[in-house]
Amino acid sequence: MIRFKEKSKGVKAKAPAIKMDVPFYSHLDASDPVWQDRARSVAALAMLIEYYRPHGIKNLDGLIAEGVAIDAFTQAGWSHPRLVILAHNYGILAYMEEFRSKNEDYHSVFFDKGLEKILDHLNHQHPVMVSTYRNWTDEQHFNLVVLTGYLSDETGILGFYYSDPDAKSAADGKNKFVDFKTFKSQWRRLVIFMGW
Repeated sequence: MIRFKEKSKGVKAKAPAIKMDVPFYSHLDASDPVWQDRARSVAALAMLIEYYRPHGIKNLDGLIAEGVAIDAFTQAGWSHPRLVILAHNYGILAYMEEFRSKNEDYHSVFFDKGLEKILDHLNHQHPVMVSTYRNWTDEQHFNLVVLTGYLSDETGILGFYYSDPDAKSAADGKNKFVDFKTFKSQWRRLVIFMGW
């Protein structure tokens, strides 16, 4: 089994591994070159809409247009609360939650609670969108990825499977793996939960 230097402590998974087959969208699925570099977040949403409502969207261009119509795209990028509304427009229950505080006393407590909620959703076959730094390293640019599962052992979570809309194709971006140490340092403590 793969071992990593840092694992989750105290938060246990129900299974050694879960990996869901979530449909994949790339930001390059947008036909308009102007939108391709701006379509990562909405491509992540498209993955989840297609997971819960197969054939629910015709194409990424249509979903982008729907998002623009409800002011989901802002100067700062895609608004997470508006992405939630866009999911609601497809009959999918969704909500956004942040697991951070300016008070450092709560930082690790909130991280653990967020991790517990993420694992609970994954254990019930509900993928989640999480906000990270692009490519898990670029702290100047944010990215929403879809967590599709995890790998664990008796001591805790070893890492997560995820699909990255920043990739060019499913071969490059579907069910990739990020180790727990990297996830812990690069997860921005923002989640969009869906399906319940």
